[in-house]
Amino acid sequence: MFEMDVPYDRKRLRVRLPERNVAGVLAGRQGDYEPDAEQEGLIERRSTARTEPRVWTSSAAASAIS
Repeated sequence: MFEMDVPYDRKRLRVRLPERNVAGVLAGRQGDYEPDAEQEGLIERRSTARTEPRVWTSSAAASAIS
């Protein structure tokens, strides 16, 4: 039997399903991510990477699509 707690309202509900009805479970691993720089370095890199927004003309859009 597969069991999982699901957030609902301000509580958690326990869900139980037969194993044959469970194809798989996605598990988030955001907590495992380790950035390659400190916060200031990430902010600096992000601010220097910004460019002016593109203005598309019909000819530019047509060439981008083809």
